[in-house]
Amino acid sequence: MPTTEDFEGVIDAILRLQDTYEISSGQFVDGSFSKASNSPRMTASDCFEIGRYAYENGDKYHALMWLMESLASLELEGSKHSVDTILLHDYLIYAADDQGNPRHALNHAKALLQLSPTNQKTISRINNVINWLNKEILEDNEVLISQGQPIPSQFALPPVKNKRLMKRATTQEFKNYESLCRGEDVMPNPYKHTLTCYYSTVNNHPLLLLAPAKIEVLYKNPDLFLYHDVISDAEIEIVKGLSTPLVG
Repeated sequence: MPTTEDFEGVIDAILRLQDTYEISSGQFVDGSFSKASNSPRMTASDCFEIGRYAYENGDKYHALMWLMESLASLELEGSKHSVDTILLHDYLIYAADDQGNPRHALNHAKALLQLSPTNQKTISRINNVINWLNKEILEDNEVLISQGQPIPSQFALPPVKNKRLMKRATTQEFKNYESLCRGEDVMPNPYKHTLTCYYSTVNNHPLLLLAPAKIEVLYKNPDLFLYHDVISDAEIEIVKGLSTPLVG
């Protein structure tokens, strides 16, 4: 049976793939992230567990997007909810506010009050939350006025802000790493027009006279080469067969 560590490892992998290959949470949810085939649609509960895990680990960026996906999926599930709606709105209050969306957080707080109209403990807590959210909104309005920007209507929610705040994600090295994983060219190559492919016998080496090495020049200064078809598929299988028993 999968362990908690396995479960959390899968979530970490999903979030890493999502960022590296620029796959939206919506593509993961509806299974359309692969051109080869579609995966089964994720449930509201699936999305909630990813969002909750991200939130509990301080990753408010992924938490907000996955909790929002969970809420959207609830509407498709109809009356057969796979997640506690009250708990979902509770997480969304804090995730939305942490990412700079006090108006959206206020909306979730009001929804939570409607879902728990008789729970005095919840009512008292959420009323306190609403009070400090209204305070944040007033402060936000003052900033917008000072910048000469219009104040959002109380009847129309502004677009959700959800900025990726990881420090390493803002460094050029990390951006290059993710771009390279996507197969993008991140380095302008001044020698690109001179790069070639050629066969080589490496000074007429006997083993290469009938089957010369296939060499591709990838870069000059420093020289960088790619050797093609160095070993056959059959040889690869032999190496795999010898090494597999030694793994783990």
